[in-house]
Amino acid sequence: MPEDFGIIGVTAVFLAILPIFSDGGFGSALIQKKDCTEKDFNSVFYFNILISIALYVLVVSSSEYIQSFFEIEELSSVLNILSINIIIVSFGSVQSVVITKNLNFKLLSKISVSSQIISGTLAISLAYLGYGVWSLVFKTLINSILTVSLLFLFNSWKPKLIFSVTALRKLFSFGSNLLMSTLLNRAFDNLYFFIIGKYYSAEKLGFYTRAEMLKNLPSQNLTSVIQRVSFPLLSNIQDNDVSLKENYRKLIRLSVFISSFVLFFLFATSKSLVPVLFGVKWLPIIPMVQLFCFSAFLYPVHALNLNILNVKGRSDLYFRVEIIKKILMIPGVLVAIYIGIEELLVYLIFYSIGCYFINASFGGKLINYPVKDQILDIVPSVIFNLCISFMVFFIGYLSFPAIALLPLQLVLGMAILIGAAETIKPYSYVKIKELVSSKILKSNS
Repeated sequence: MPEDFGIIGVTAVFLAILPIFSDGGFGSALIQKKDCTEKDFNSVFYFNILISIALYVLVVSSSEYIQSFFEIEELSSVLNILSINIIIVSFGSVQSVVITKNLNFKLLSKISVSSQIISGTLAISLAYLGYGVWSLVFKTLINSILTVSLLFLFNSWKPKLIFSVTALRKLFSFGSNLLMSTLLNRAFDNLYFFIIGKYYSAEKLGFYTRAEMLKNLPSQNLTSVIQRVSFPLLSNIQDNDVSLKENYRKLIRLSVFISSFVLFFLFATSKSLVPVLFGVKWLPIIPMVQLFCFSAFLYPVHALNLNILNVKGRSDLYFRVEIIKKILMIPGVLVAIYIGIEELLVYLIFYSIGCYFINASFGGKLINYPVKDQILDIVPSVIFNLCISFMVFFIGYLSFPAIALLPLQLVLGMAILIGAAETIKPYSYVKIKELVSSKILKSNS
């Protein structure tokens, strides 16, 4: 029910922010540092666990007050159990960093997909058995337990009894700015859950949470992959500005093409997709999903521009950029409190565009890739995919039931995309086609 997702939405405010303190920016510092030692890895490993335990105790001791503030039943119980996830995740943070530094993204993907399939299957089973919100709680916990277990099983690095305050202090000189930046970013990203949970009903928050989750399925996962892959990849060539710019330019063009296609396609099919996937009780999220799509398609570009700052070791600039962007979020807070949720989503579209210009101007200066050149590179993909999505959107006005309309939109949409792309041959489509062809040839050989 929408109310169940409303409870999860409130817990997300705390469970998204608190793990940042346990990481302390050390994860990114380890990736950015070229000559990490066993002392570095082990010190961060034990620091993460100790802080996460302290944070868990803080959440449990405050859960009754949090429930009283939001006036949502079961919130305290859910928060007490779900906050165990902070401790579980802390055991796998350094393991994930080691694999990322080795650019072994295939292993990370296999672990992630396996954990999601198993925990997702369990959650669906529990939901059918009537466990409600607890099916979502156990899904999160089981997913984290499986992920950490597989990280330890398949990664060669294992923790040793080594701890050095000096090593932490050196890493913190880079990580402190990232800690504050990530804290700001995560706090403001989840601020709307806090506001909607307080000033609206749990049902309204449930609708907002569900719409954001559907938007995040393509946008956040794509952004996470791009950020995780590009940071260590570009860090390895951080001293070669020519190569850095060339590779960065390829990444930005490919990521915009993929993200704009997927999110514009989600916008176009949402009227048939939502009732088929979730049922008619979730129809109120359709306009929210559509608005979210236009604010989220630039997320991968935001991540790439910010990664350039980290790659160049300018975490101070990263922090400055985040402060500027958070000031721009204040009007959104006022809109959410005094006007409405859909009006907030309209504001977020303009906010996302504004953030792009801020991120691109700071990141572009470091590698001689100004905003003007970036726009010239990404606009063709945006226009191309926007045109395709509107064609698919108008197919949705055919008087067919949603269960028949959705596959029709998907099939015709892909046919229109491939036909138009083969005719116009946009750069990103050609590159993606070449990559796919090379993978197929490699697997056949």
